Amino acid sequence: MTGGEDTASYAIYADYPDLYWELLTANLTHAKLQAQHSETGLAPFAITDTMIAEIHSRGCKMGNAVKGPGFEWRLDFNGIHLNLANRQHPHPTIPNIYLTIGSLPLMQHGIEHCWQLSETILQTLGARNRTNKISRIDMAADIPDLDTATLQDLFATGLYICRARKATLRSQQNDHVQETQHYDGRKKTGFTIGTGPILLRVYDKLTESKHQPAKLAALRQNRWNGQTPTHATRVEYQLRREALRTCRIADHAQYMEKRAQLAAYLTGEWFTMLDHRQNNNRHTDRKVPHAAWQTVTAAFTAWTAPADPLQRTHKAPRPLPLALIRQAQGCLATAAALALTDDDARKLRHYLKGIANLIQPNADTISKKRATLICQGKAPDQTKTPARQFYGVHP
Repeated sequence: MTGGEDTASYAIYADYPDLYWELLTANLTHAKLQAQHSETGLAPFAITDTMIAEIHSRGCKMGNAVKGPGFEWRLDFNGIHLNLANRQHPHPTIPNIYLTIGSLPLMQHGIEHCWQLSETILQTLGARNRTNKISRIDMAADIPDLDTATLQDLFATGLYICRARKATLRSQQNDHVQETQHYDGRKKTGFTIGTGPILLRVYDKLTESKHQPAKLAALRQNRWNGQTPTHATRVEYQLRREALRTCRIADHAQYMEKRAQLAAYLTGEWFTMLDHRQNNNRHTDRKVPHAAWQTVTAAFTAWTAPADPLQRTHKAPRPLPLALIRQAQGCLATAAALALTDDDARKLRHYLKGIANLIQPNADTISKKRATLICQGKAPDQTKTPARQFYGVHP
């Protein structure tokens, strides 16, 4: 296989039955206390008789270090990391379990096996009624015998198109994307492009893994055809939840259903390296991909399957009353300018009064329109969100 997921993180919402919860928290607290008295800061925690995890001496916070949700217990089992909150039931918007699957098990077994193993662990711990939301997915392809310098030279000369937004630069001036180039001495070892929800990293995987024997062995077996190549390029896309939501991917099942289309979008439309310079960086439909990038695209297709690019969607902004009033003012001014031949104030007042009588909606019409806008998410539900808070002004 030429590639696969490199990291997968999920926010999980689950309920624990009372009996499971009391037993689980007692066992976790006892094991954590043992870890606190251990020199390594770790202690064994038995999930089953044959599944022995390690528990850390301290919990953690996710996201914002001050306001992020706290997790009392941290468990590691063969590269699967579980953060468990001290909450029997989740908050509607705050998970009580955070799952991260590391690169090594994903490379060795694949995401579906790791996901099923994680589900088994959670089921054994007593977590019921589980729902999940993807927080982060890294999709990668490994191309042995492709020199990273080939892609980095194309990048340095601007032979690429990208849909990343304009951002502050770290290393060199570019009008469209945040970028960083990497070197090991004088050797070109890759570059990073993009910021925020989607990040692309292209780097020399051989150099990056040379001091990690376990990872090198896994790469040789699973990505490099049983050999250590002279060159080995990794192309890796990091996707956060915001980006996945625009692709209508919320949970694990939706990701597995759409990942081939997602890979086609990332390698064909979000970023592509070109055979020759293109005047407009945005017209991905006019591209002629470079032969080296076609190799990258083929590597992604080999492990995801051929597919048409996924179409991303962007939520339309909610209309503000003041903006609609100003729009109406402009339309009325245009209509008056076309209908009246002079600037007589009396004629203008008479004209506008006639329009007001013509278009004045009744209460029933406004009620029906409001119900439609609430269903479309374009107006506040007064039972949940005050109009003043929704619009920023009192209606």
